[in-house]
Formats: sequence, C-alpha cells, structure tokens
Amino acid sequence: MGKPRAKTTAQGTYEPLNLVNVPQYTPTLEQFADPLAFINSIREEAEKYGLCRIRPPAGWKPPYAIDRDTYTFRTRVQTVNELMKRVNMGSSKQFWDEYNAFLKSNGVTHKPPVFAGLELDLHQLYDAVEKRGGSQRVTNSKRWKEVSRVLKISDSSTNASFALRQLYQKHLASFEAGRSSKQKKGTKVAASNKSERAQGSKEPQRVKMSKESKDAAAAAAAATLDDVKDDVKQEVDLDDFDALAGLLALDNRVPTEVPPAKRAKLEQALSSKPDTEPSELMDISEENLEVRLDQMCELCAQGTHEEVMILCDKCDCGYHMYCLAPPMEEIPEGDWFCPRCIAVEKNAVDLGFLSGQDYNLRDFERMANDFKAKFFAPRLAAGKTVSPLDIEQEFWRIVEKGDQLVEVLYGADLDTAVGGSGFPKQGDSPYVKSNWNLNNFPRLSGEYPSLLRHVRCPLKNCPHEVCPHVNISGVMVPWLYVGMVFSSFCWHYEDHMFYSINYHHWGEPKVWYCVPADAAEAFENVFKEVMPDLFAAQPDLLMQLVTMLTPRVLLEHGVPVYRAIQEEGDFMITFPRSYHGGFNCGFNCAEAVNFAPPDWARFGYTGVERYRFFRRSSVLSLEELLCDVADAAESPEEAVWVLPEDRITDVQMLHGAEVARMLKEETELRYHLVNSGVNKYKHLECKVGLSEDADEDLQCSICRYYVHLGAVVCDCDPERVACLHHSVQLCDCAPHKRTMLWRHSLAHLESLVHKVTAVATRSTSVPQVAAATMAALPAPPSLSDCPTRATKLQLWFEAAESLLAQSNPSEDPLEDARRLQEQAHEFAWGGREMQRVFELAARLKAAVEWGEELGLCLRSAPGGFGAGKLRMERLADLLQVQPPPLRLPQLEEARQLHVAALEMVGKLQECLETKPRPLPSVLQKLVGEAQRLQATAPFDLSPPSSLADCPAAFGAC
Repeated sequence: MGKPRAKTTAQGTYEPLNLVNVPQYTPTLEQFADPLAFINSIREEAEKYGLCRIRPPAGWKPPYAIDRDTYTFRTRVQTVNELMKRVNMGSSKQFWDEYNAFLKSNGVTHKPPVFAGLELDLHQLYDAVEKRGGSQRVTNSKRWKEVSRVLKISDSSTNASFALRQLYQKHLASFEAGRSSKQKKGTKVAASNKSERAQGSKEPQRVKMSKESKDAAAAAAAATLDDVKDDVKQEVDLDDFDALAGLLALDNRVPTEVPPAKRAKLEQALSSKPDTEPSELMDISEENLEVRLDQMCELCAQGTHEEVMILCDKCDCGYHMYCLAPPMEEIPEGDWFCPRCIAVEKNAVDLGFLSGQDYNLRDFERMANDFKAKFFAPRLAAGKTVSPLDIEQEFWRIVEKGDQLVEVLYGADLDTAVGGSGFPKQGDSPYVKSNWNLNNFPRLSGEYPSLLRHVRCPLKNCPHEVCPHVNISGVMVPWLYVGMVFSSFCWHYEDHMFYSINYHHWGEPKVWYCVPADAAEAFENVFKEVMPDLFAAQPDLLMQLVTMLTPRVLLEHGVPVYRAIQEEGDFMITFPRSYHGGFNCGFNCAEAVNFAPPDWARFGYTGVERYRFFRRSSVLSLEELLCDVADAAESPEEAVWVLPEDRITDVQMLHGAEVARMLKEETELRYHLVNSGVNKYKHLECKVGLSEDADEDLQCSICRYYVHLGAVVCDCDPERVACLHHSVQLCDCAPHKRTMLWRHSLAHLESLVHKVTAVATRSTSVPQVAAATMAALPAPPSLSDCPTRATKLQLWFEAAESLLAQSNPSEDPLEDARRLQEQAHEFAWGGREMQRVFELAARLKAAVEWGEELGLCLRSAPGGFGAGKLRMERLADLLQVQPPPLRLPQLEEARQLHVAALEMVGKLQECLETKPRPLPSVLQKLVGEAQRLQATAPFDLSPPSSLADCPAAFGAC
C-alpha cells in the first residue's frame, strides 16, 4: 500500500453540514508578545466552543526550516471509507459468511426481505437482537419496539415492531439457534480440553446437569433444528414463533428458575470434580492449587484473588475483574466474553492504521496533487473550483456511506526531535526565541506561565543527550504533520486533557470540528450508542485516534459541534477535554504541541483518572508535577489555580484545588493502609523511582498509575508495586508482610499548601484570597481511630525522649538511636499531627551522626603518617557539643585521646623548633610514641604548618 487509491470520484450530491464556526482572533503586537496571557484573556469566550483560531499580526511569518528535498518521513495508510464503518464491515462479512453457509447446509436459497419498501439489513437486525440477549429475551421483555428504533424504523404504531418480529422469526431464528448451539459446544470443548491439561479430568462441567436434563435438551435441540429448517421455507404465525422461542431457550441450559451467574474461578475449579472429598479440598498444596486453578490472570500474570477472577465463556482464559479496562464492578449474569475474543469476533483486533512508504516532501506533493486532481476531475473539467466545503461534502459522503474504497496517505506524528521542526531552532532569526515558536511554547514563563516548564529530569547527571523524561515527544516536543486531501485526524482530546496549539506552516487548508468540554460526556455516549461493536471490542476506542463519527449524527443527538477552517499561517488552540478531529483539503504541513497554563489544573486529576480507569500509562506523573509547581510557584496567577478549595473565593476556581485534593486523598489512603494492618514503612529519598539512578516513577502493577507520593510492596515480590488505591489487589499475603513506601510526608504537602497560598494572595487579576484563610487546614485523622498505632507511637515517644535525655542507662546508645530513627519512618509520613515525631526524629538523626563521627576517631586505623586522617579540630568540635547528644561509653576515652593528641602535637612542635636537634635516641622515642598514638586514633596529629616537615625531619635524624 504505497500509493493512495479511490474507486470513485467526487459526486457532489451529499447534503452539506450546517455548522457554526469557532471564533477567530487577531491580537495586536502588544497582545501577541505574551501568548499565554492572550489565550487567558479570550478563554472565557473561546472555551465555550472548545477551539479557536488565532491569526498573527501582519508580517509575522517564520521561515520554514526544513529542506523539502532531503526531509524524508514515513506515511500512514488511511482507508477513509472505514473510519466510521470499519468494524461494522468486518463483522458484517463474518455474519454473511456464516449465514450463507447455514442456509446452504439446510438447502435454503436466500432472498433478501423487503420492509417498508426497502431491503432489510439482516445483519443489523440480528446484531440489534443479539445485543439485547437474543430473540427470546427481546420477546419476553417486550423490546421489539426498541429494536425497530435502532434500525430507524418508525415506531408510531405497534405494527412495525410486530412485522419486524415476524421477519426475524422467518429469516433469523433458526440461524440464531444454530449459532448459539455451536458457540456453546465450542465453549464446552475448550473448557474440557483445558481442564484435562490442568487436572487430568475427562469431563469437567461448568454447571452440573442430570442425565434427564441432558436428554431433554438434546431432544429439544434436535426438534428445533427440524422445525426451524421448515420455518425458513415458509412463514409461520406469531404463536408458532412463541413456541419455537421456548424451544430455543432450552439449548443445553439447566432448567432452573434463575439462570446461573458467572462462577468465580476458585469456586469453579473446586467444583469441577464432583466426587472430591472435603478432606481432599482442604489438603491442597500451593503447587497443586496453582495447577488446579489453571493459573494466571491474562493481564497481570498473577494467580491471586481467585474470588474475583472471571473466566471467558469462549476461550476459558481468566481475568481479574479489577485488571480489565475498564474494571468490572460485579460478576455479570449469563455468558461473558473476554476483550480478546470480542475483538476477534468483531474483527477489531487491530484498529490502527497501516504503515505506508517513505516520501520526501517533493515526491509527496506530486503524489498528493495528482490524486486530488483525479478525484475531482469531473468538477475541474466543468470549470468549477474545489472549495474546503466541497471537500467536506465529499469527505463525509465517503465516511458515512462507507461503500466506496478511498485510501490516502498521511505523514502524522513526525517527531521534530528526530527529523527537525518547521520553526527555526538556531541561528540569528528573531523567530528562534519567539514565544510563538512551538519549540518554546510548552515552557513559557511569565505572569501566566505553562506548568509544563516544571517538568525536568530527576537525575543529577542525565546520561541522555535528549532527556526522554523532559523532552516528551508530542507533548513537550512538537510533532509535524504532512497531509493530503482526505487525510484525517480522528476524534480525540489531548493527553492529560492538556491544551494544544497547531500552526499551519503552508499548503491547503485544514477543516476542524470540535465538541466543547461541557458536552464531552454526551459526545462519548453518542459514540457508544452508534458504534457498540467497536466499543465492546475496544473500550478505550477514543484514546486510539482511529475513528470518525459524522457531525450530522452528533447534532441529531443534541451534541454541539463547531467548525473551523485553518489556513496557512493560522494557529488553532484546543481547550482541555474538548474533542476535536478533522481532515486536510490537500497537500499541507502543520506542527503541533501541548501546553498547560495554570487553569489547566482544573482538569489534571480527571485526566489521570481516565488513564487509571482504562489501565493505561499516563504521559507524566501528575503528583510529581503538582508538587514541583507548588514548591516553585512564583506567579500569583499560577498559584491561585492549585489552591485548596477553602482558600478560593471565586466559585469558578473551585476546580483548581489540586494540591489540597492531593493532600486529602493521600491522607485518607495512608491512614486506611495503616488501619488495615500494614506496619512497615520505607522513606524514598530519591526524586523518582526506588533509587537515585531511576529516571521514571514507579507504576502501579494493577492500574498503571504513576505512584510518586506513596505505594505498597510485599515481601513475596518486592519488585511488584501497587498504588495505595490497589494495595488490597497487590497479592494475597497478610497486611503485615507489606511495606508502605512514601516520598513526601503529609506535613510536607501541608507546607506546600501554605506556600502556594501565600503566593496566590498576591494575585491582582483574580479575586483576592484573604490572608486569614491561611489558617488551619482540615483536621487530620485522629489516632483514636487506630488504638494499636496510638499505643505504639506513645511507646516510641517515651523511648526516644528517654534516650535523648539520657535518663536511663543503655548498653549501646548509638544502636538504640539508629533503631529509633528507623522506627520514626512508621510515623514520619504523617502530617502536622506528627510534629513531635519530626522534631524527635531530627534530634535522633543529629545524635546518630554525632555518635558515628565520634566513633571514627576512636577506631583503630594503622597506616602512613597523617595520610587520610580526620583532623584534630574535628574531634575538638565533637567534644565541645554540650550536652553530648548521647551518653556513649567511649566518650571519656575520646576526651583522654584528645588530651594526649594535644600533648603529642606540642612535643612534635617543640622538637621541630629545637636547635640543635635532639639526639637520635630522643627523636626515635618520640616517633614511637607518635606512631602508637597514630595507630589508636585515625586523625592527623601533626600541626598544619609542619605536616610535610615532620617525616623529613625524622628521616634526617
């Protein structure tokens, strides 16, 4: 697929869209000087549309910095007619293959039924009924009217649904019965084979059936096949259909009043051998249990929490309900199929675009122009022009109908760090440092700065020439886009719900569509309603940027959609959580990047929770970013958006309470963990990860969330980490085997709240935040909620104060101080209620450092004269600390050693200054005394001015 192709030409007969255009702004030179301040000034109006167009002042035109002859890029193949119909077409083919084979096996010739003067789409009818549980359930629940509405058949009377029901019975009832029986048979065979491998059992059953039940079901199935075979050939009345439906309901089901719910994995595994004695069930070793349960969750590869492991009724693979994306809250009734089986069934295993061939800009231009000229040849031959609205009309005709092949190429998401940016990045051009140069945009500072400027490498000495932690492709580093006619950017909103800015370097226009943030949920609901198959196969479909939905359908459902036509030199700004998409009108080049002005903080939490919900890794750690923003915030306009709720007087800013939200959530989660029985704690002193050389934060093994503030690990697998939300799902071990990791104390987070509040009170363009509101934060949890921890804390207080006050003797005060310092981690993660702990822990840390350094002075260290030793002055400093932090047994020894060292230095000084020199025997005796003292104390005994002279003087003797 190296070239575009189309089995059609422009028809020009499709109804045009009637859309409102987004607002357009042309800033003055003064306004243009500060991009983020200007965007903030128009935000209140433009955000209602989700998108706006900005035309730079006259004369602002940066040179294009890419060589059109040498720049080479990889293209994507986009099948335009499948952007909306992809899955429907795939599943339709599978349906018709199966349906035609079924008719052929029964000797029936298919004749398409006609309803209301139009050919009835049997696949669409079958699909609508299947999604509602099958024909029997639709009949029992009286939902045929609902099915008729799905097929867009008028439901003004009951005749439509009645007729539809009869047509289904005539053409599809037998197919449904045969297909259902085949699927159940395949499921049982798969389950049987899998259980044989795991347990050696020949006939394990999901649900136990009596012999009579089996015989009855078999007879019913045989009768059904004979009956429905005849029913396909001739129409029967409604009463016959009811009797038939009753037979179909039997197909190998247990005749119970309530259908059996989906069994949990453990229950099913232990019940698969009905003759197993209770004693055998109780005597299952860990090794046998792992084999008998057959194993692991397909997503996390863990065999824990069998009670929430659900098995697919088709492939029999297991999945933790909490590992699914999105997570499953309760076991569903009836059959359940895993995402993989659904994707195969719906022909939606891989929805991504295929790769095309490489092009340089010159060759791509020739190809794109030639394709457009051929496609619109009839119109051009008639002497007509091709406007963006003409192209829009053709684009949506192709997408909506989906019956004519049109393939185009698109150079999308081209990393400018690799191939180069369209904006100049070096040289004398004034555009190199322009604030509107997209290479500078994510890190803009000023009174209304981008929060992304706080993203930095956590390593002190980064080994990367281009740090991936900082230069996040597409977010911090722009992407380039080279388009041709009909190449499209599908519906989506930005990573983390960031703002985005897109600049049109040159070429033909781009047509944009946008749904504002306040209609995002309605947009998603319409998408799911119109494309249920697609969402069943890929629940995170809207995060994949592979699907279009016509604005016509959105408008019919009451979702507002706005349009913009971006021309050469225009900037487009998309606002947080605004869904946008569009297409290119011909050969062009654009460039885009993200940014995050202070008001973006309103969407930060919602953005990362969306990643967590769909079990996807986020682009960066929101917790780390917020901590850095709060710690370094200098602009009041920046600080006010991360204030706690009770500090904000403007109701419109209540969504900016990110730091306070983070503090509140972390407090609740940590206390909940402690109350659950976790009693081991570890302070992470590194910036990110578990060690100083880590360049990325830890990720929760369950939801993929970046855990910067706190996490949990277990002794059973120290490398496996869970966020505090999913500590229970980490493993099956008892809580006392787990360790809570924490990077910042709650007290530190509280200090960040106070700090950012102090900065925000200087704000002038937003309502003033009264200084009085800096008073107390919400009261922290009470220790009375956890009596065990309160008792333990009190014992620690008593031990630490007793040791530091030296009120009770201790055999090893230094070791006791180390132990108490380590134990402080159990409490030091807390908030201001732990202030006493912080103070005592700081004193213990100083005492340990003092004791360890003093110990160095008393340790034996034979070696060369004065080489690598601690100086006497340091010992003197340690001994001058009063009172001594710890009552060490070696303290008196250190004092005596210090006195002896001072005397020896005096003797050495006197020896060096005596003339004539003393006799060799006197010198030798003095050297011996010095060497013996040197062997006892590892510090330099010689005077500073004589350090180099002493050995020479002694050697001369």
